[in-house]
Amino acid sequence: MKSATYAVRSPYVVNIEDLRLLARRRLPRAVFDYLDGGAEGELTLSENVRVFREVTFRPRNAVATEAYNLKTRVLGEELSFPALLAPVGYSRLMHPGGEVAAARAAGDAGTVYILSTISGHKLENVKA
Repeated sequence: MKSATYAVRSPYVVNIEDLRLLARRRLPRAVFDYLDGGAEGELTLSENVRVFREVTFRPRNAVATEAYNLKTRVLGEELSFPALLAPVGYSRLMHPGGEVAAARAAGDAGTVYILSTISGHKLENVKA
């Protein structure tokens, strides 16, 4: 992955590295380091990065698509979007709405938000 040194503005975010650079620029260092790092020895983070580097997405351009369906079932519940929003502790550091905003966004997308045990909001307030 090429390391970019240019300033990134949100309309120009086209990949995860652009988003990472934008976060590094906008967030206080302690908050960025918390988000950018992993737990303990960062073993899971390192393994996730390694495995994702082995995956290649090949977009099919100029192909007619009449309809698409991303629905899936997780634990018996139908979700419109096939990804879950994983728990991130201290979400309120990154956004004032924190877990409340994340749960609402997950609900709007038709998926599930998994609440961290380290939340900045009361459980009753965190819902889609």
